Amino acid sequence: MLYHFDLSQKAEKSIVSRGIRLDDEAVRVETGLRLGLEICAPYQCHCEAQVDAYGRHGLVCKKAPGRSIRHHALNDLVVRAISAADIPSWKEPQGLCQPGGKRPDGLTLIPWQSGKSLVWDVTVVCCLSCPRSRFSG
Repeated sequence: MLYHFDLSQKAEKSIVSRGIRLDDEAVRVETGLRLGLEICAPYQCHCEAQVDAYGRHGLVCKKAPGRSIRHHALNDLVVRAISAADIPSWKEPQGLCQPGGKRPDGLTLIPWQSGKSLVWDVTVVCCLSCPRSRFSG
């Protein structure tokens, strides 16, 4: 059974007063994920994985567009925090490859400790998905 939520005017005013602007569908999905309710009809993702009615696969799918958006938003948050402390930084620096060809998301332009720059890497994980041993995708 799919659940449909309709925001009451009181709840909507409360959300908007906090600067959060979500449409009814976003609130329905978020609430369903938090409560463990079925939020969609099962289907096959474009990555070939089977998506169950709980819809958690979209939060962990490597081909999901939201994953990249969340990553960049968190990386921007780190850069703004470092900039607020008047520390110059460089986002997505070239030439600093780790084993496997991965690059860090940024580094400070001034030495941080022992003459070395601070380097960071943002990782987006889904706290709502089940452990891999119980949830296959």
